[in-house]
Amino acid sequence: PPVAKPVQSSLFIKIFGPPKCLDIFLRCSIGVGKCPSLIFLNFSNIPAYLCYHKGYMQDIYTGDEGKGFPLVLVHGFLCSSMMWEPQIDFFKDYFRVITPDLPGFGKNNKLKSHSSIRLMANSVLDCLEKKKIEKFYLLGHSMGGMIVQEMARKKGDKISKLICYSTGPVGEMPGRFETIDQSRENLKNKGLEITAKNIARTWFVLGEKAKYFDLCLESGRKPSAETTDNALIA
Repeated sequence: PPVAKPVQSSLFIKIFGPPKCLDIFLRCSIGVGKCPSLIFLNFSNIPAYLCYHKGYMQDIYTGDEGKGFPLVLVHGFLCSSMMWEPQIDFFKDYFRVITPDLPGFGKNNKLKSHSSIRLMANSVLDCLEKKKIEKFYLLGHSMGGMIVQEMARKKGDKISKLICYSTGPVGEMPGRFETIDQSRENLKNKGLEITAKNIARTWFVLGEKAKYFDLCLESGRKPSAETTDNALIA
């Protein structure tokens, strides 16, 4: 099993390509003593359980499975903790896996959503504070990667390892499949279901044929159009 031992390193690595499973990269980045403490992963084959507590200015629903050193997984745009089910099934034997649903997403789809990365980061940090989690490994996917970078800026001393998965520092990155304004316009004109499907397709090398495409698509049906637009603004 992986060893939950923090390391000190200033090495930055970018990994490009489609892995068969994120588990190998997670095990490397958080379980091997000579791996860097910050890794950028840029590939797509991703895809959690649940407790209830006070969140950032509102109650939020958060997955909490397993025992051991905390591993916090933050979902991205048009997703929820549901996307992490395969990772939870594996890592809960070695870590305490924490999977928050951001306000407006997943089990929290009835809650008021945020239109800034800062407020989303505060929600997750508040969640961890309520659980009295002082140190943790942290991974964020897509928009979740932007959130975990903000968390690191605010509370970097609490993070033993930071993994930024298929993400960037801001949403409007060169090479994005379409501009943020185009995504907002498509949401307005085509509706949430079509927009969610078109965006989820870009996460996988095999598109709609990918094993976990339906899982991610299902988690993308939970948020409202307002929540989706707020996330694009963020």
